[in-house]
Amino acid sequence: MKRHRLFIFSLITIICLFSGVFSLYADLQGNNSPRYEDYNIILIYVDTLRADHLGCYGYSRNTSPNIDKLASESIVFTENYTPVTYTLASFMSIITSLYPKSHGVLEACKDKIPRGVKTLPQVLQLYGYKTVWFGPNHDAHLDPDVGFGLGFNEVKLSNYSRNNPAAQSRVLCKWIEANQNARFFLNFHTYKTHDPYFPSLSYRERFSKRIQDSIPVTQKELSRAIFEDTKKAILNNEPWLTEIFGKGLLDKIITMGIFEGEFSFQKIRSLRAFFARNNIELKMAQLENYVYWSKINLKDVQIKKYIIALYDAAILEFDSEVIAPLVAKLKQFNLYDKTVIVICSDHGEEFFEHGGHCHGPTLYEEVTRVPLIIKAPWIKRGRKINDLAQTTDIMPTLLDLLGMVIPAQAQGESLVGLINNKEFLSPHKYIFGQRQDKSSIRSEKWDLILNEEGPRELYQINLDPYQQHNLYSEKKKVSTQLTAELKGWERSLKRYQDQEYSFPKEIDEKTREKIRKTGYW
Repeated sequence: MKRHRLFIFSLITIICLFSGVFSLYADLQGNNSPRYEDYNIILIYVDTLRADHLGCYGYSRNTSPNIDKLASESIVFTENYTPVTYTLASFMSIITSLYPKSHGVLEACKDKIPRGVKTLPQVLQLYGYKTVWFGPNHDAHLDPDVGFGLGFNEVKLSNYSRNNPAAQSRVLCKWIEANQNARFFLNFHTYKTHDPYFPSLSYRERFSKRIQDSIPVTQKELSRAIFEDTKKAILNNEPWLTEIFGKGLLDKIITMGIFEGEFSFQKIRSLRAFFARNNIELKMAQLENYVYWSKINLKDVQIKKYIIALYDAAILEFDSEVIAPLVAKLKQFNLYDKTVIVICSDHGEEFFEHGGHCHGPTLYEEVTRVPLIIKAPWIKRGRKINDLAQTTDIMPTLLDLLGMVIPAQAQGESLVGLINNKEFLSPHKYIFGQRQDKSSIRSEKWDLILNEEGPRELYQINLDPYQQHNLYSEKKKVSTQLTAELKGWERSLKRYQDQEYSFPKEIDEKTREKIRKTGYW
């Protein structure tokens, strides 16, 4: 009798134990997606957005209330990095899941996507998605002809990207309303958070009052500064003008008389038109960039704080004028629970953490750590994942999440195992960075940067997250081991670029060299 009772008790215990396991398994399975046929995809690509300037990543300012609310219902990857820190190469890595030197699209105004490489929208078209890209007009960094237009049924370019996100949002929402019955992939890009930092009037002083009138805070103020500074430089024969234009082009500009007499916006428009006619619009960008940053001394602590406040205000404007109405529109047409939403960025921004500003030349934390927020309707509880991730993972993760085949070319990893709680180890032991003149390898503890020019760098990032103490010489064993890992990884990468491209003859050698070094002009 005792033996019988013991058997019954043991059986009940086993059943309870297994029912608990099955319950846990079922809970994990509850995160699994249905098939792709039921879901739209929106990829929101916010240029120059640092992860650590969003509330959901721990920022103290209220820059992102709507993104934060979306993040509370999403998977937030807290340690997500871009492999490259300028727009052209970075965005190509996102839509192809290839590292920069694999896709080979490294130099603006020159390189194009290799034949045979498939982009994310091309894959989604095969599965019946209607694909549309909303992006900036006249942008050599995201020129559709480079390959960014591949796979899109519609390419909608506008000048709203930086100056008027509310207008851009209205166009976006109107498209969603007109296509509410389609299964769509919508790729949305904005430069709102890119320099020069020009938040609209209602946002401009949200985090700081204006402290210096000479710093332009609108496009009109920058145009006036360009006129005044260039006129003065011509009169005084200042060398920076020749540095930008070269003597021949500068002489042409002087003979046009644009910088004579009093300022007018028509004169600046005439200069833009001249550059456009001669296929050298990038010269206007060079002039704007030089004049804007000549007004800003980031070594001055108060000015640095003010510039960061403008940057944060631009984030808030994008959050309020694009994210809020987009989510409202999706809910209005019962699409919110039928849409996978991804928020990401191509790179962050430097504010003199390592002696520089903007982005492009370096691979430090402030420019490589970017947000990755994935909202899938069937995931009901948002959470944060602290494992290493990279923007090359976006394409395979999206496809895997919706039950589609990941192309063999993909060098990123699917993060679905982490999303579904099925994998307790990251698919990445290391993540990597690549520029023309440097490369990097990062683990959870270490970050090694190999510079072709300048010293090699090693940081123990779990103790030194701001990368201030170079331990390359002190930790020789770690440096040697990580260098071997990085070099072996680089040798293993397949190169897809199958032909050489040339710069247009209109681009002078100094500008070509700057593009090679920074990704920009």
